[in-house]
Amino acid sequence: MADANAEKNEIRELMGRYCFLLDAGDMDGMAALFTPDGVWHTDFGKGEGRQGIADHGRSLRSHSGPRPKAVHLCTNIVIDLNGDSADVRSNWTTVQNSDTGPKIG
Repeated sequence: MADANAEKNEIRELMGRYCFLLDAGDMDGMAALFTPDGVWHTDFGKGEGRQGIADHGRSLRSHSGPRPKAVHLCTNIVIDLNGDSADVRSNWTTVQNSDTGPKIG
């Protein structure tokens, strides 16, 4: 059980790093969290491979002009380990400042 808890904690850490890198606009760092052949599916398209993922992230930011600070939050994380893979579910919230203060979207 100790190994399972360690593996689950590593996955939670990975999810947290992903959010921090994304919020900081570090698309290369965020893409480095994926496997070399990883695919990042978003509501606005997808990036394939680390370079494609980083480029897709930059393209999402470039269309919106200067953006207020955003914070991504992952909560209610449930992890089912399956040998060399895992199924992970969580709730995702993005909080972004506006000219009048934070807004949830």
